[in-house]
Amino acid sequence: MKIFITGVAGFLGSHLADAMLADGHEVVGIDNMMGGDRENVPDGVDFHVCDCNDFARVLGLVSGCDLVFHCAAT
Repeated sequence: MKIFITGVAGFLGSHLADAMLADGHEVVGIDNMMGGDRENVPDGVDFHVCDCNDFARVLGLVSGCDLVFHCAAT
């Protein structure tokens, strides 16, 4: 499956991405880097610095994804 994760540079999102990649899924992730760290993003994630409020950009990035995990929080 192709999985979209918000907050992928944070604690929860990065660990979730690790698990999804380990299960063989394709992962697209975004983070606005307000609380995340680029070093947390696992290798293999199609990573984009993007805020969840940028609806047009998020809509384009989530296109074709089968599942969304919303882990972004302030």
